[in-house]
Amino acid sequence: MPQKVRILVIGGRFAPHLLGIIAAPPDAVELIVSRDNPGQAKLAKETLGSFAHLQLTGKPVFIGAYDLQQAREACRAVAARHAGAEITFDVTSAPKIPSFAALDVARELNQSLIFVDSSNAKIRNVVPENQATAIDIRVDLEQYLRCYGRRLVETFDSQSLSIAYENACAAADYLATGGEAVVETLANLRSWSHGKGKRIIPFQKTGQVTPASFAVWQKISELGLLEALQQDAEGRVSYQLAREHDYKFLEGKWLELFICQQAKSCSTHAGVPLFQDVRMNVEIPCNGASKEIDAACMFHGQLILCSCKTARPFRTEYLDELRAVSDLVGGDFTTRLFVTNVLPPAQNDNKRIGHYLSFLQQAEARKIVVVAGDQLGHIGEILKQQATKPKYARI
Repeated sequence: MPQKVRILVIGGRFAPHLLGIIAAPPDAVELIVSRDNPGQAKLAKETLGSFAHLQLTGKPVFIGAYDLQQAREACRAVAARHAGAEITFDVTSAPKIPSFAALDVARELNQSLIFVDSSNAKIRNVVPENQATAIDIRVDLEQYLRCYGRRLVETFDSQSLSIAYENACAAADYLATGGEAVVETLANLRSWSHGKGKRIIPFQKTGQVTPASFAVWQKISELGLLEALQQDAEGRVSYQLAREHDYKFLEGKWLELFICQQAKSCSTHAGVPLFQDVRMNVEIPCNGASKEIDAACMFHGQLILCSCKTARPFRTEYLDELRAVSDLVGGDFTTRLFVTNVLPPAQNDNKRIGHYLSFLQQAEARKIVVVAGDQLGHIGEILKQQATKPKYARI
């Protein structure tokens, strides 16, 4: 017979409950689930089934979100299955009425009731009162996605590049800090490099480049991402792309790599890595289609996800895409960042500044943090701030 039983009273999200199970494992788990969110029972069973030493006892009990008496009876009936055990009710995501019911029954049976305060990495006891236990929540992205019935597929392979991983990181650092000349160069490269796989781009397909831009072309060539770079008397360039992955990297994967490397360098005051898992270019299969997370960071069981754009970025449809992806994996329990290397328009650029300010307003309405090119060099600090003190509370 299990000695420690956790009774999860689940409303809209199972994931926060999982954090408490990982941090303070029980011997067995029971499920009481709101009828408004029946799919959470299936997700919970599938996820908890991967824990070898955890018993998932009994069938889930479904209750109405506004029926206090029914919720009390369900809590009593489930607790009665484990006479003599140490029982803890977890109401982290429970609707208000079932929470009140679980609180009544916990006091009636002299058992515990908790909720997981993931923002402050604590399990807080409501019964007994005024107790809190600090927890070390370590959930990787694969475990997290499993809570939402998703699986993780990483689609970018650095070994397919012409250069070593360390050199790719150096290239990403350079491209992130090169300013307007890099933006101009990469825009031209995307415009001129049509084709697939290994390809030669002759002078006839390119245009005149500025001295500042040509210096960027030369640096990219020195880093090994271009071959046979030349410039003719008219200032046009010709070059060769050795691999498709090299082009994809220059097209935008470099920004994802830069963000992930900056995230990995973030640490606590004690020198411990701030994020427990950092991944780039993650595909989430979804009903025959797929969605992508460009960069993902796990902070004490909470997901910080980034959408990265390097071309014509300030479009509302990109914000909608990011919001749609986050809704698949936690919604407002996540933190969303939209990141680009493109600089904001100048204040005196009347044609473009109005569009940009409207874009920022649309991001605000969708609870998305915008990081433009003028802030990109500080992305590590921004990620740390959004993890520990998010602009939009994760609820």
